[in-house]
Amino acid sequence: MRTAGAFLLLSALLHVVGVALEGFRSESLFLLGPAALYVLLFAGLTRNMIWVAWIAFICMLGGAVGTVAELASVPIAPRWVLWGILGADLV
Repeated sequence: MRTAGAFLLLSALLHVVGVALEGFRSESLFLLGPAALYVLLFAGLTRNMIWVAWIAFICMLGGAVGTVAELASVPIAPRWVLWGILGADLV
């Protein structure tokens, strides 16, 4: 579960990087919510909580779908950050 947790942290970090690169615009601040959630899920995974792993799985799938939607519209973060988020979410 630690490997999955590493990708959660990577995705959370990329969310924060995206907000920072956009200059903390109000549109990009949305990304801080998923980043905080992913950090909390990581904490649960480090304690080997299976139910947290299922929640993380569902959140990462939802995050991947949301990221694809962002890539198809006017992005709220640089595209390379969104592609990184998508990759981390899918792995």
